[in-house]
Amino acid sequence: MKILNNMDSFKYISIDNVGNADIKNIFYDLKRTYNCTYMTYMSEMEGRTVFFSTNDSWSSFFIEEGLINICPIYNNAFSALDRRGGCVFSAWEHVVHKPGVETDLKYLRASYGLGNGFGMAMKQDGGSEALCFGSTLGNSNFHYEMSDITYVVCSYIKLLQTSETA
Repeated sequence: MKILNNMDSFKYISIDNVGNADIKNIFYDLKRTYNCTYMTYMSEMEGRTVFFSTNDSWSSFFIEEGLINICPIYNNAFSALDRRGGCVFSAWEHVVHKPGVETDLKYLRASYGLGNGFGMAMKQDGGSEALCFGSTLGNSNFHYEMSDITYVVCSYIKLLQTSETA
């Protein structure tokens, strides 16, 4: 499954380039409270894709090298959405990475200090969205803690949808 189909209609936004202070403040609150060290939001609507990230070095590499299209975390989530629609929640550490490229990707992500993530993907009105939060490799309870704060996740999505990232 190809996650990013058309790079011509793709826009990447770094946390440093977001004008909405509320987006930055929520991320920094999550960082302080839950040791959230990474967050991404991807919106694909009407053939246009926007990808927002708090980690430029990993996200730029992940996208430029096409790794997003082989990532089993995204692939599993969007395959499930294609089958049943609605919303899918994923704990990164529970997603199977097949031997070879997918396992290499897992180790590569770990080399950037990213692990124990939690993600949510949804499909509605002809588009799809994904919101992911990650932590450090040593924070093995992170995705459990994050799953307890769905109200924050939902309000964050609303904020991102209405900001310049949408």
